[in-house]
Amino acid sequence: AIELNDVGVILADAAGLSAPSPGIAFFDGERLLTGKAALSLCRTVPTQANDCFWDDLNQEPLSQPLGSALSTADLVHAHLSSLWASLSERPAEAIIALSSAFDRERMGLLLGIMQSIPIPVVGVVDSAVLCATAVSERVRNVVHVDLLLHRCVITRVTRNDGWVRESVDVVDDCGWLSLLELWSHAIADRFIR
Repeated sequence: AIELNDVGVILADAAGLSAPSPGIAFFDGERLLTGKAALSLCRTVPTQANDCFWDDLNQEPLSQPLGSALSTADLVHAHLSSLWASLSERPAEAIIALSSAFDRERMGLLLGIMQSIPIPVVGVVDSAVLCATAVSERVRNVVHVDLLLHRCVITRVTRNDGWVRESVDVVDDCGWLSLLELWSHAIADRFIR
């Protein structure tokens, strides 16, 4: 299974869960780095970094290419290829869990990228619906909050014969990176006093 959340993409296999790999890419002049390797360098030369490629997944040219990556699709490919290659044993089948904000166009492009790696995707599930399946049978309504790097996705899920996604609200500019910035300012303010 693969959970695709740009705060940290996680792979799950028989051995357990991988460490979360943030959706960040960095070109060091020679190599395109993704995940934690990119995170540790992205603030050194911000013009050589990209942390929006999962949100902006498309085939449009990047305003500034990162090495051989000419589009956000290339960056997603690099990120997933690196993660898939890191597995000691690759599973014969993979199910992916996606944010409720993923639209059909981006999902189609993502599935094409995964097929080219090749990652043998046999199923796709909405992460909010997947999480709802873990609650008590007495619970009929769930509100799932998915915190991404740049936005927050609030999904309402209702139990009928099975779990059904009722609505999705996306709050832009209210993601993990915004929270980190607010926290760093609050901590800095405390030290200044």
